[in-house]
Amino acid sequence: MTRRTTNINAERVVVGSIIRSPHVYWSLSEAQVGAEHFSDKTTRQIFECSARLCEAGKTLTPQLLITSLPDHAPDGTSMAAQVAVLTKLAEDAGSALDYVDDLLEAFRWRKLEELASVLSDKHAEKTVDDLLAEIEAGVRGLETGLAKSIHPIPLADAADQAIRETAENYRSCGKGTAAGIRTGIRELDDMIGPLFPGNVVTIAGASGNGKTALLTQILFNASEPSLDLGSTRLGVLFCMEMRARELARRLLAQFTGISTREQREGANLSERDIECLQTTSRNLTNRLLLYDGGPMTMRELSRAIKVAKRRHGATIFGIDHLLEILPDNPRMSRLDVVPDAIGRLKELAQSEQVTIIALAQLTREFQKESGWRVRSQALWGGDAIKQRSDILLGVALPSLWLRENRVESGEKPHQKEAFDKWVREVEEWRGFAEIGTLKVRDGEAGDYRRVTYDGARLWFG
Repeated sequence: MTRRTTNINAERVVVGSIIRSPHVYWSLSEAQVGAEHFSDKTTRQIFECSARLCEAGKTLTPQLLITSLPDHAPDGTSMAAQVAVLTKLAEDAGSALDYVDDLLEAFRWRKLEELASVLSDKHAEKTVDDLLAEIEAGVRGLETGLAKSIHPIPLADAADQAIRETAENYRSCGKGTAAGIRTGIRELDDMIGPLFPGNVVTIAGASGNGKTALLTQILFNASEPSLDLGSTRLGVLFCMEMRARELARRLLAQFTGISTREQREGANLSERDIECLQTTSRNLTNRLLLYDGGPMTMRELSRAIKVAKRRHGATIFGIDHLLEILPDNPRMSRLDVVPDAIGRLKELAQSEQVTIIALAQLTREFQKESGWRVRSQALWGGDAIKQRSDILLGVALPSLWLRENRVESGEKPHQKEAFDKWVREVEEWRGFAEIGTLKVRDGEAGDYRRVTYDGARLWFG
């Protein structure tokens, strides 16, 4: 079998396409193309320079690229001539995306050859653990990371930054525009206040208790269009467990009152219902982007968030859910993935100045315990999630928990009393959810509120 470990033509067409049309860079980023995938040193150098300029918000032109590159390529030829050749080559080559599979396939074969060399005879003296360590290091080498540069910040400078933000928020309020992002749910906004860029919010709850519904409602409300273009926000939801069309049905149910079950079955709908769904669908356009490619590694998720911010202007992201994130290192245990992911999401939110809302699952042990109220120690990765989240919320549907833990009536007085109490609680919580604050960085935790909840529409408040 012939293994093609290089595809210079594909590499050159891809880079030439970026030079001709800079927006191609963001399409390639969505396809997970990075500098490490280029074997030719000159082409890789030009790609890296193009990527830096695009991600810095510069308008990429051949002239700007040439002035940003060294005068000579690694092989001694003129870099300006190399840029001209690549630009010309891409003219009649078609779409750059058509070459991505060949580019990545060649990269995979190169990486496999590198890893295979670890198991060659010259390494025969090494233990299995040593060989595994070297293979893991090679796999981690697939990631292109930039070392952090850490500098001390004088307190006065930090105070000036804080005052500038406060002044901007004050001026926004003076214009009638609320600072930060509001969830659109009055009880929740009263508890946690506005969300700001750099914030990580975690919503925890048992399965089937409205976590995804609450997340989509917050994202949708936050992405509401405005006549003030500077305040318009686009939300992005990564659906790692649920398909995009199912989430779309949920949103349609929220705005039309036609339940997801009725939409799926279709039997009891009228022509008017269909028209209502179609009209609502048109009104939802450009409010929310959905990614439903299944579980992702943190590396893939980080890149997708950066691309969505730069390409689509997205500023608020939802992740459904943390347990579906795959380890970058295959030997990392499931217990370690969530603490690692929440830490990296916090770093990403701060570096990209975006707001991230993630869903967290509860351990099975908690779900077997009495009571519906969520506690932070019941979360997968509880301590790490609480530490790295700016806001940690618990959501529950008490009536659901009560129905699942039915109390049977009996002949004895205490049994009848327990049953009567159960009936009263079921009625009291019918049509309500409970949302609680397990942590609020700039406020008080331990506040629990009854919030109206329409189960058919999957709508809070």
